[in-house]
Amino acid sequence: MVAGAFDLLHTGHCLYIKEAKSVCDYLYVALQSDPTLDAPDDRPLQRAKNKPIQSLHERRIQLEALRDVDEILEYNTEQDLYTLLNTLKPNIRILGSDYKGKHATGQELSDGVIYHSRDHSWSSSSLRQQIYDNQ
Repeated sequence: MVAGAFDLLHTGHCLYIKEAKSVCDYLYVALQSDPTLDAPDDRPLQRAKNKPIQSLHERRIQLEALRDVDEILEYNTEQDLYTLLNTLKPNIRILGSDYKGKHATGQELSDGVIYHSRDHSWSSSSLRQQIYDNQ
């Protein structure tokens, strides 16, 4: 299972999903409606940075078009993700390498964790910045 907002779907997302599918038979993609729902109120910049540009519907359509995605599960909060993980009990959880040494929601509910090696510079943040710079 992989989880995230997958806003402004880009090459980095595709590589992440492709790698995840290569290590599992059935790939769940947990799609978060809006990461800012869990962001602390005292961190308005974090809230603004992580607010999705695309609607949940748009992001779902894009993910459905990827052949490596077997099933998409929508969730709102980290508690909702925990409930999904606890219900499904996926054998493998694939996380970004930025989670090494950190706790990810529900990582203890999977048999194993694999860290995606992000050896590229594609990101939603950099894509947002490119769009902003080219306006």
